[in-house]
Amino acid sequence: MPQLDIRFWARKVFSATFGFLIYLYFRMNGDYRRVILRNLKLAFPYSQQANVSQQTHQKRLTVLAKMSCHNLAAIFFDFIFGISSKTRYFWDGREEFAKLREQYPAGGIIFAAGHLGSFSALATLSAKEGIVLNLVARDLKAPILNKLWIKILSRGGNRVISRKGGFNDLSARLKNGENIVIPFDQNVRREFAVFVDWFGKPAATAKSVALAALRQKAPIVVAGVIKDKEGFLALTKALSIEDIKENNLLSLDEKVQIITERAAKIYQEMIRLSPHEWWWFHRRWKTRPVGELENFYS
Repeated sequence: MPQLDIRFWARKVFSATFGFLIYLYFRMNGDYRRVILRNLKLAFPYSQQANVSQQTHQKRLTVLAKMSCHNLAAIFFDFIFGISSKTRYFWDGREEFAKLREQYPAGGIIFAAGHLGSFSALATLSAKEGIVLNLVARDLKAPILNKLWIKILSRGGNRVISRKGGFNDLSARLKNGENIVIPFDQNVRREFAVFVDWFGKPAATAKSVALAALRQKAPIVVAGVIKDKEGFLALTKALSIEDIKENNLLSLDEKVQIITERAAKIYQEMIRLSPHEWWWFHRRWKTRPVGELENFYS
């Protein structure tokens, strides 16, 4: 049997088995269940115009939560065992990216990415296209695990930038013409955030994508990788910010706000293409604007 088939079925079995265990944990852990269902209800609220009962709508959200558990298991499989170099994929946005590369032949590109689909696939498929990435990532507390974490993220010749105090490092690499991947879809502390609309509710979102683009005059590409029948579907969309960068009537904070809002809007459109592949168990709306009670998940 070809190696690709073995990996395909191994991933299926792994995601089914461990996905079921994760789903059992979801069912038994009240806090975990409350977070994921709270998030899903906010993102996909019930509407009488949908011509379904509220009970049916709730069941659909529960099914989506279960699918998310199986997807998490598949992500773990990709992370541990990697993505085969023979994996099939389609790149939606290839022509647009090629034109952007022509505009910035020697400059680095910022990829605004996150936890949609397989992050391992994003790193592997970019390497197949000859695109070397510098991945901004959180350090793990245990030195042995952190070393393994960095080794796995560095597959395909990619490099890792520590998220803690890493802004100067990523700025220097951008200036040197290197590409940077910045996850921006998770909750951050208020001092590092701007609040943008995220499925209808303001969410604390990292400033770093917009700040890096403005300071280094670098282009932004919103990116994600989701599954399809043939393998993976790579999604990229260039973010138009020229009108913001050159607008002297806007303050730096206003520019950061607008750019982050635009990136967030595109990324949410990608999530809606395959909603079960996003990390709904994360407390995305934990940090609240000043004056608003931080009890969203109470």
